[in-house]
Amino acid sequence: MCMKTALIINDDETLRGYYKTVLDDMGLNVLISEDGAIGIKTLEENSDIDLVILDLKEERNGRSQAYARLKDIKRIAKLLLISDAHDYSADETIMNLGAEKILIKPFTLPVLSSTINELI
Repeated sequence: MCMKTALIINDDETLRGYYKTVLDDMGLNVLISEDGAIGIKTLEENSDIDLVILDLKEERNGRSQAYARLKDIKRIAKLLLISDAHDYSADETIMNLGAEKILIKPFTLPVLSSTINELI
């Protein structure tokens, strides 16, 4: 069985580290991007990404471009969006991006792990 690869796009260093630890513990290869622009470049350069974890509130440069480009280059990768709060505008964004799942913070480690397992 091939090792699955996940890309984390999040501007919060603490959350990137937390997600990376969880994914490492699950046996996934992990790529990390600090902002949307870098995340898109990473996705374009790596055809073997199976899962993209994107924070809807990612604030650094490139968020709006990331949303638009993710829709164009999503390919085979599954998309997991993470949000601080549920709102209906986020639902529309999710539908436009073709996300498979959204997690609303706060969520537990078992919820994160089971969602990732479901998607990969």
